Amino acid sequence: MRKDFSGCNAIIYDENDNLLVNVKIEAHHVQENSVTVPDVPELTVGILCKLLILTSPTPYSYQGRIHRRTGRKVITLFKGDIAENRKDSQRYKTDIPAFIEALVVEGKTFYLRNKVEGRVLNISKGGLRLRTIYNAFNPGDRYQIHLKSSDLDLNMFAEVRGRSDTADGHSEFSCQFIVEDEIPEEKEEVSGENIYIDTNIDNLE
Repeated sequence: MRKDFSGCNAIIYDENDNLLVNVKIEAHHVQENSVTVPDVPELTVGILCKLLILTSPTPYSYQGRIHRRTGRKVITLFKGDIAENRKDSQRYKTDIPAFIEALVVEGKTFYLRNKVEGRVLNISKGGLRLRTIYNAFNPGDRYQIHLKSSDLDLNMFAEVRGRSDTADGHSEFSCQFIVEDEIPEEKEEVSGENIYIDTNIDNLE
């Protein structure tokens, strides 16, 4: 393993890709290749599961087996890898509040004074599907997204690969995560009025 997962959020699914729970990893045991998570009833001892561990700038994907140890659940990890540029990267359903905080143009990050609201509809080790205002992006656009909920606070960078418009006047974007060595270092702040995103967004609930 190349990263300490302690304190990271993990979205856990069963073998049939049904969502079990979203939990925070309490401890990462590198030597035994396992993580400790809360003892919640959704995690049945002995079953195989899939974990998507949300780390920045890209998540990690693992298979695992659930065990019980001193009032906690421990998941032994195997077959893990970092996000890759693969078309068959499996995506899992979510409903995570998100905010577009910056645009990436010609190697520079331009931070918006008015964040753009959206929701992450599904996520994988390679990317996500974002629902937000109509016509916010075009394929090839890059941005920084902030995933924020009661137990999640994470910044990631992504590139738009596809777009579809919905009947209710929003747009959905298939996006691929930008790996760490492609993340720009130069940063500037811009006014929302100077870019093509209309920050007057309706409620997406």
